[in-house]
Amino acid sequence: PYILFKAKNVTEEAVRQQKWQKARPIAPTFAHPMHKLLHYAGRALYFVVNNIPGEHFIISNTNKVPYFFQRAMTKMHGHNMRAVVLDIEGCYPNMPKEIIRHSIMDIICQQRQLGYAGVYVPTRATTHKCSWKPPGRVQSIFMHFTTLMQILDFSLDQAVFRRLDGKLIRQTKGIPMGDALSPGMTIGACGWMEIQWMETLDHTTKQKFAAARYMDDVIVIYIEDDTWNHTQFIADFKRSECYAAPLKLEEGNDDTFLENEFKISSDGIQYWLKNTNTEQCKIWRYQHINSYTPYKQKRSTLIATLKKVDRMASNAAMRYYSAQDKLREFTQLGYPDAMLKYACQRIGRETGHAIWFQVAKDHI
Repeated sequence: PYILFKAKNVTEEAVRQQKWQKARPIAPTFAHPMHKLLHYAGRALYFVVNNIPGEHFIISNTNKVPYFFQRAMTKMHGHNMRAVVLDIEGCYPNMPKEIIRHSIMDIICQQRQLGYAGVYVPTRATTHKCSWKPPGRVQSIFMHFTTLMQILDFSLDQAVFRRLDGKLIRQTKGIPMGDALSPGMTIGACGWMEIQWMETLDHTTKQKFAAARYMDDVIVIYIEDDTWNHTQFIADFKRSECYAAPLKLEEGNDDTFLENEFKISSDGIQYWLKNTNTEQCKIWRYQHINSYTPYKQKRSTLIATLKKVDRMASNAAMRYYSAQDKLREFTQLGYPDAMLKYACQRIGRETGHAIWFQVAKDHI
């Protein structure tokens, strides 16, 4: 086990104080006697909660953020838009266990009504996804819903870890951090609460906002005009009418959501890949060109990174500026111009986005 410190947007002295107040014990299950079973159950639960029927804010991964922005622009086209980014403060340690159990059981009951009895979990490769039906030639096990609930109860009740002095500690509140089922618990419980809250809203109100959530990070984009009381709506949402006590929301950075930075204007939403190294290198993310890592691996990392820049950008202009920042970062790590040019031209050919040829020309 180890301790996770969490603090942000505070002064240096306050950081030290707040970190100790927010220290959270982490007990990874990779050395657990049942780690393989917990791993399979975690994958099964993650699949189940990401396929919840109903109106919720769940997005399965950070790559879905651009699609959310596009959906929001389509939904609120022609209107003035505003956005608020929030964080479910203390989601893991404060999530009531009774809500976790009840929400997952309710979700499973809904899946049973759709004719499903469990999930097929691939056992050989993590690249294969879980499915409701047998996955053909892919080796898998069938995780019955009853078994899944029994494992979930075990994880909630038996979150035990040993201290350095040999004493055992059992977590009695919240989601067991480090457990393989923890992501599914977070997604499922919050998604279930969102469905309950959405059922209390009328159709007109639902058409005036769009929301997305990944784990405990939430973004709400809404119409700002005189046709509804948007100020009161956002105030009520921030007061956590959606999420049950003791969960509460705190404001985040209004121009950043997960891996995307964004800007809302009269023309819509512009978004691009978040990069804190635009002016100077603050975070060393990649291998130096002279590192021991094989050349082929470094080139693959460069190409994959630029592909992400392309995927996360809203238009050619955003691709251009975010790509230049990213190339500057690789240049500082000693990557030769020939490699950078090759990567840009390759992405331009594969994506059909001609702006990459201009990026290569202007940077080299």
